[in-house]
Parts: sequence; structure tokens; C-alpha cells
Amino acid sequence: MHPVESARLKSKRAALCSLFVVASCFLVLRVPLMYRQSGGQDEDWFSVPGFTIATEGVPRVPYAPERRRESVFYKADQVLTALPPAFFYAQAPCFHVLPPGFGTARLPSAIAGLVAIWLVYRLALMLVGDETTAVAAAALYSLSRVFYFPATMARPDMLCGMFGLAALCATLNWSRRPTLLRLVSSGVLCGLGLLTHPFAIVFCLQIGVWVMWRSPDWRRSLLHGALLTAAALIVLSAWLPLILMDTDAFRHQFIDNVFDRPEPGTLWRILWPWPYLPHQVELVGERTGTWQGLLMLAGLVFIAWDAVRRRSPGTVLLAWLTFSSLYLMVACLGLHASKGYWCYPGALVMICVAGTLSRLSELLFRRLRYRAVVWSAAVLVMLPGLGLRTWVAHVRHWNDPNYDSRRFTRLLMERFPQEERLAVDPAYVFDAWLLHRNVILGVEAERYFEVGQFDFDKLIVARYGFDNDLPDRLGTTLVSRFGAKDDLFACYAEVYEPSLEEVSEANSDDNSDGDP
Repeated sequence: MHPVESARLKSKRAALCSLFVVASCFLVLRVPLMYRQSGGQDEDWFSVPGFTIATEGVPRVPYAPERRRESVFYKADQVLTALPPAFFYAQAPCFHVLPPGFGTARLPSAIAGLVAIWLVYRLALMLVGDETTAVAAAALYSLSRVFYFPATMARPDMLCGMFGLAALCATLNWSRRPTLLRLVSSGVLCGLGLLTHPFAIVFCLQIGVWVMWRSPDWRRSLLHGALLTAAALIVLSAWLPLILMDTDAFRHQFIDNVFDRPEPGTLWRILWPWPYLPHQVELVGERTGTWQGLLMLAGLVFIAWDAVRRRSPGTVLLAWLTFSSLYLMVACLGLHASKGYWCYPGALVMICVAGTLSRLSELLFRRLRYRAVVWSAAVLVMLPGLGLRTWVAHVRHWNDPNYDSRRFTRLLMERFPQEERLAVDPAYVFDAWLLHRNVILGVEAERYFEVGQFDFDKLIVARYGFDNDLPDRLGTTLVSRFGAKDDLFACYAEVYEPSLEEVSEANSDDNSDGDP
């Protein structure tokens, strides 16, 4: 074998071994906790639909029988069309082979996260052309907080972001060797992203502009754009059977949720996104933390400077993809408060960070072994907020049911008679429903679900209820406490029941329609 080929093969093997270590660390640190932690943001809505698909064939939220038309989850107990369903259908096979619960509902996100790590490596390798930088980009992304949360939660963010990264890889391959198959593949991946979450419009717009710009003339530019769009729309049309099951529910759940918002429309925000920039910067800062945020900012500054100075095609393309993804994400999100969507532009930013650190190490150290100092410092910067304290706490209390949401919920449910109707906090409602208890979602939010319109025997309150003063708003009385209140990493709940005054008023309202 030629020495150059031998060295290249050795480098490739080293890169694959490094990626295997990165993936192993992710699995060891994340998967056990995914099966032990209670439900987080929106997981009460996005965990159960995959299970109902596996058991009934239709995504729905059975413990949220909302009938107010102003709610974006109107009739969600019959069919859920508030978001495209690809993530829920990805959950269904997991529920066929593994025990149901939040952990199993989170597995598609974890699998998408592993694939995204590989795609970051591939993208960095194609754009930067250096194995070390590509592996570093994948490793830093796996340690970042923009990746950590979406890859361990039962939300569609990570799966959608993964499709976006895959679509970028496919489009980059097409730009280097244009073929119909590669163009259609890119369109299909864009369609899968749209079938997962509306924020896929960010990379769809990027890829559409990219494909039309790279086409040799205006006729083929229009043709390629039309083929890309057609492939994406054909995939998205797989959602139609669910929509047609209940068009009234779709109109209230999806149309009102996505398009009926107080801020200006998406087109206007794309043209003028600046009023929403401070809000999104604040959200991203909360997600990344100070040190990771500064590191990412340094990567953005360097890649912009390097693209202007060197003007190498790979660097210019990386800079354009990164800054356009940030611009479009701010424009599309507006005042929306969710942070998980940043897993997609965050991947591109981490490639910029890896390129920055690679150049810095070359400038500071001539010897290869000394360059590890720069990479080690970068890893240390990534450690705060990585979840190591949470992992240690769970390992130390492995057999304590207060640190295992499933066991905690089962023990909590054993305290109540089978016939009682329980309003349960989002943190525990899915596990409680899986125990065949009569439960409704313990949420009081006008736009989503109002538990106060229903009768219940007990109110079980955890983090959501505490943050929103739910017991006081519903006029309930504390009955008992359960779990470890003073430990941030442990499960804890308080049990309330309707006060006598509330029950009397409810009975009075029920009798007011009858004969005197």
C-alpha cells in the first residue's frame, strides 16, 4: 500500500475510534438518566402519542380532553395534529419492544443525537477537510448544551435537526457532483424534516437558495428548485390521512398554533428579524451558559474573519450556512420561547468552534502533542452544565425510588383508591396514565389546557404546579407530601384536594340548571 494511502487509512481508523468513544460517553452519561428522570418541557404532550400509535394506530393525548376551541390542543385526546407526526411514528417501534414510559419515548431523540454527531463529523470533514477538526467538532457538539437537552427529551427538536444536517450533507454531495438522485435525496430529507417540526423551514430555505444558486443557468435553477420542492412536499403529504381524520381539530391545533400568533407573520420576520434578536439571544444564553456561549461566539467571529481573509470555498460556505441558519432561526421563532430548536444551528457553530481551535493550536504549538492543551482547555470549558452532578446523584442513589420517576410514580399512585380521579402534574402524568389510573393533565394554561374546568378528587403538584402557583389558583388544600423536597435531583410531589368551598360552588353550579 502507498504510504499516503496507509496514513490516510490510519487517520480514518483513528477518527472512527474517537467517534466510537464519543458515542459511548453519550450513551453512558445520558441513557440511564433518560429512564429515571421525570417529564420535562412538553414531554407530557409528546411522549404518549407514540404509545397510542403503537397500541391504537392514532397519535393522541388521552389525558387531555380539551374542548375549548381557543386551545391549541382542542380534541387532542382524539387525534393530535398540533405538530407533524414523524417523531411520534419514530417512537412507536420503541414502544413495541421496550417498556413504556418517558425513557422509551425519549429514545428516538437519543438515536437522532447519535446520528447527528456522525453528521457533524461528515459535514466538518467535507467543509474543513481535516480529520482532527472534524472529530473535534463532533465531540464538542456532543458535549454542548444545545445538544444535551434536545437529545435526551421526548420532543421532535433533535430528530428534525438531524434531518437538517443530513439534508446539508446530501446537498453538499450534490453540489460537488450534481445528480438527480442526490437532489431528490436532499428534497426527501427536507420533507422528513417538515414532517417532524415546522422549524425545518430554516434548512429548507437554506438548501433551496443553495441549490438554485449552484445551478448553471436560470432554467435549471428553476427546474432544480421545483424538483427539490416537489420531493419535500410529496414526503410531507404523508401527514394528510391524519389531517383528514378531523380537519376541525387540525385547524385549531396546527393552524392556530403556528400562524395565529400576536407577532407579525413569518415573511415579515424574515425581512426584519431584529426586534426578536434580543429575546432569542437571551434564550440561547440561558441554554448555553456563559462559558459555552463565549466559546461559540469566538467561533462565529473567527469563521467570519477567516471567510473574508482566506475566501476558501469550504470556509465561505460554512460561514454562510452558519450565519444564515442563525438569521432564519431568529426570524422563524420570533417570540417563541422553546430552546431545543437551536440544536441545528448549534451544530454548525460547533464546526466553526472546532475550526477556530484547530487554527489556534497550529499558531501556538508546532508540535502535535502540545496541541492537545488547546483541545483539553476546550473540553474543560464545555464541562459546566454538562449534567455530571445529575449523573453522580443518580448513581449514588441508584436504588432509591425518589430518584427513579417510574418507581416514584407507582408508589405515589398506590396511595389513592382506584376510583379516584387525579389531576397529575406534567412530570408524572404519563407514567400515572400507564398505570391505568383515571388521570387528567394538571395544567392551567388558557392556550393549552385548563384542568380547572374538570372535577377531580386529588391534585398532584410538582415543578410545573409550583412554578405556576397551581394549588392557590385552583383553591385546593394541602393533604400530604411525597419524595425528597430539598434535593434538586430527586422526585418530589405534593398532594392537594379541592377545598370544601370549591366543592360546594361546583355542586351549586351543577344544580343551577335544574328545577328549583
